[in-house]
Amino acid sequence: MSQHYRIGAARRGVSDPSYRHLQRAFDGNGLRPYPPCHVSARRQVGGDYDIGWIRRTRIDGDTWDGLEVPLGEESESYLVQIHKNGLLIREAQVGTPHWTYDLAAQTSDGISAPFAVKIAQISASYGAGLFERLLIES
Repeated sequence: MSQHYRIGAARRGVSDPSYRHLQRAFDGNGLRPYPPCHVSARRQVGGDYDIGWIRRTRIDGDTWDGLEVPLGEESESYLVQIHKNGLLIREAQVGTPHWTYDLAAQTSDGISAPFAVKIAQISASYGAGLFERLLIES
């Protein structure tokens, strides 16, 4: 969407000939979801990793009234990726701020620590936002 701007000296009216009119469109990064925060992983007794995070919001998140910030999206969705040595090994889309990387999947992927978990919030209007990364070392 294009925006119209009139740029000039504050002491003069916007109709003054010294003012310039500009019309600009931007690529929409203002719609990009923020990366999740406080990513954590706990290895369970059976070898599964329970991975959790806290979502962030771009919309109506300035109030401290509730326990969680408003979703600000059509639906809650995250993209979770497992990386080893810079290669994407596994990818999953989940609807809650939690995902379990079970031992069977780890075995199937042929993966062991260290590896990285990357998580991005997904927006219906933008797609996946920026990723937050957590290195699993044991």
